[in-house]
Amino acid sequence: MEILSINFAIFVIKLAFCVVPIAFGVRLITFSSEIKEETMRKLSEKLLGEPNLVERGVFNFGLYFIASIFILFGSIVFIIMFL
Repeated sequence: MEILSINFAIFVIKLAFCVVPIAFGVRLITFSSEIKEETMRKLSEKLLGEPNLVERGVFNFGLYFIASIFILFGSIVFIIMFL
């Protein structure tokens, strides 16, 4: 008897395509304020050369927008693959 069948491997891959984006989106939403501040400063310094050029409101909006896209992508993939 095979321990790992092809059908089970395909199921695990499908599940990963659904769970990983949703988990990443939820993680982005639940960042603490210190992590958000540090990430905002690093991103601003890398992109613009100055760590204080990106405003907090714009950064939070972008962060929540990206998190929403990840959650929506994971949900759509789940609906397509499992229903």
